[in-house]
Amino acid sequence: LLGRLASIPGVTAAGAVNSLPFSGSGHGGSFNIIGRPWGPSEGVPDVAQRTATPGYFEAMRIPVLRGRTFSAQDGANAEKVALIDEPFARQFFAKEDPIGKRLSGPDNGEYTIVGVVGGVKHSSLSEHPESTIYYVSRQAPSRAMAVVLRTAAGDPLNVTSAVRQEVAALDRNLPIYRVTAMDQLLGNSLDATRFSTTLLSVFAGVALLLAAIGIYGVISYTVSQRGQEIGIRMALGAQPGDAVRLILQQGSLPVLIGVAAGFLMSLAATRALSTLLYGISATDPVVFVALSIFLAAVAFMASYIPARKATKVDPMTALRYE
Repeated sequence: LLGRLASIPGVTAAGAVNSLPFSGSGHGGSFNIIGRPWGPSEGVPDVAQRTATPGYFEAMRIPVLRGRTFSAQDGANAEKVALIDEPFARQFFAKEDPIGKRLSGPDNGEYTIVGVVGGVKHSSLSEHPESTIYYVSRQAPSRAMAVVLRTAAGDPLNVTSAVRQEVAALDRNLPIYRVTAMDQLLGNSLDATRFSTTLLSVFAGVALLLAAIGIYGVISYTVSQRGQEIGIRMALGAQPGDAVRLILQQGSLPVLIGVAAGFLMSLAATRALSTLLYGISATDPVVFVALSIFLAAVAFMASYIPARKATKVDPMTALRYE
């Protein structure tokens, strides 16, 4: 099947694995390193274990960091081989080269490590790649496999009909299901996070709107209380810009205090938000500075509007007030 699928126009790599990343499935189990018994305090560790075919790592672009990946020569009667990922090598072979070491695997067989591949985030983008052992499918068969195809360009689902034809040519009674792109699987895994961040964004927007209305109301009230003062200043020759600057200067102090207090409080709250972030630090300085400037700009506009209105008051009208 993989040979047929790899020959479909537009397909650049084809492989299969028993547990696809972000598919909601996973397999794991215990293992032993031959010649290195676990100590009484260690116990027998559990790690993720996958069964894959040659071509899977190329299709998923999982890099080979050391050694080699699986090949067509790794058949059922060949020497049993395994791949480990970088987190596994770092955890169990931190001070030695893992290539050539042997592990106990399925059916109590002994598998020689022939390569180290990059770590894969299997369930969530927010998690760290877990230690994983890969066995070749011909030596450690799995009852269920997910086929992975990489296409050259365009929508990868365009090859779906060709895939169905190739499967039917081998077995017309064999259905294929859950045909989807990896982008879709990744998107599905982010649904809960996306909902949480959207909800937080809505609440943040409402809070920002209420804050802007509050600042506008307070400054407007303050300006209305100072109508006589502004009228006297204007009658004595003050320019409209002078009155605007005066109001903005007096209104900016509580705004700056509020932004500084919010900055410090948000630093303390970042731990609660760290699980919702990917690809950015919870204390990213660019985000903090940009948001502080944005909030200050909102407060400035909320103060500027009533300040401009105050300059349009007729000085004689302001002096006759009360």
